[in-house]
Amino acid sequence: MTAAAKNWKHPPITEVVLGVQFQPIPTLSTAHLGWFWSTLREEYPHPEDIRPVEPAVYQDTLQYGVNPDFELGFMPVSCRIRARSEDRNRIIQIQNGWFLVNWAKRKDSVYPGFKSVQADFVANFNRFSQFIETAVGVVPVPNLWELTYIDHVEEGMLWQSPLDFHKVFPGLLGNMQAASARPEAMQGNWSFKLQKVVGRLDFHVKSAMSTTTTPKKLLVMQATARGPIGNPDVMAVADSIDAAHEGVTSTFEEMASAEALKFWKGGHS
Repeated sequence: MTAAAKNWKHPPITEVVLGVQFQPIPTLSTAHLGWFWSTLREEYPHPEDIRPVEPAVYQDTLQYGVNPDFELGFMPVSCRIRARSEDRNRIIQIQNGWFLVNWAKRKDSVYPGFKSVQADFVANFNRFSQFIETAVGVVPVPNLWELTYIDHVEEGMLWQSPLDFHKVFPGLLGNMQAASARPEAMQGNWSFKLQKVVGRLDFHVKSAMSTTTTPKKLLVMQATARGPIGNPDVMAVADSIDAAHEGVTSTFEEMASAEALKFWKGGHS
């Protein structure tokens, strides 16, 4: 549900991520990050160490034929802490250089809406900034924002075979039917330049299998918007993500079919 409103009856959303990259702080250690998590352990009692997010540099002009945007930064980071709430729906991810807040679907959980996830991000990044300033005497300065949505469309919901993928996202996918070959899987990437905020929206669509106890065939859509930060104030960053959300929302709806939108919004079951 890249674009889905909170009141959609059958939203395809499985995860949403809001976050910022900041310039790595040489005096900020993994121990400091663990110390910060300890202040959140009642809200996020399930931590784990995972592979860090790579540093990214936004490029305003995308050269034709070159994959978008990012190159490795200069400072290696050893780990990222990912901590989940008791119900596993709410997630915070922290490393020296990135701060991310997620909502992730679990079983029959209901998406709380973009504004709820955004409020979590603003409140927790403020807490993080204040903690880091107290601990090491440096305030994190964001230089890149990110908004990511991941949507799952199960087999039997709007599509029966790869020949039907274009019926879900006709704005991205063409009819793959051919006389001498039959499609069995797909993967594709598309990049758009956002119009109301400086940034880029990348769509990645692929066929996949779920990791549930009973695996299901999926059509997976990941939409990631990223852009540079001019004013590092957290509310200014939130405004940029707001504008990006509007762009992601409208683009998603324009790429999806009328039948898919009707289903997700509750027009039929």
